[in-house]
Amino acid sequence: GCEALAFAAAHSVGGEHARGLHERCAGYVVDHFAECSAEPSFLELSGAEVAGLVESDDVEAKEEEVFAAVIAWVKAKEAGRKAELDRLLPLVRFPLMADAPSVIMAEPLVSQHPLGIQLMYEASPGFAKSEKAAVCPRLRHRGGAPAQAARNPELLGRLGLPAGAAAGAVRAALNEPNEYGRLPIHRALSDA
Repeated sequence: GCEALAFAAAHSVGGEHARGLHERCAGYVVDHFAECSAEPSFLELSGAEVAGLVESDDVEAKEEEVFAAVIAWVKAKEAGRKAELDRLLPLVRFPLMADAPSVIMAEPLVSQHPLGIQLMYEASPGFAKSEKAAVCPRLRHRGGAPAQAARNPELLGRLGLPAGAAAGAVRAALNEPNEYGRLPIHRALSDA
């Protein structure tokens, strides 16, 4: 998991084999994010490595787990890592959380951060109706959400997909903008 990723990162300068190892390790962490981010070795990753994982659309985890991993990583060495929040917070997809405003307000590292108000606004139903929502990267679904959505017949019907659709097809549909540049989540939040 993360130990192999850190090892591969430390040796990736050396050549194609090391870079391939790094990509395979990163792929494993993305596929097993919740499990790997709970390892002590996750807390030893660099800010760039954490950002690379957190920004991936392929992460197989709930957004609350991604957020918890970011906060745990920062708090492990808070004095030196607090500045990394400028890079990491915009990568967390707060609008995809069930109760993002409460999550944001409960964590001082976010609620007191200059981006806190913007992230709170983006998590509100009113944001989905704004023009800015169409270009907000935090409304893109990750790998974990489509796997859950694939088991929801009502959602599959709204997306125009058959029962039993593969998670990859569901993710593509969830992240496919309409002619106005709006994702299905924009429309769902606008109707709410």
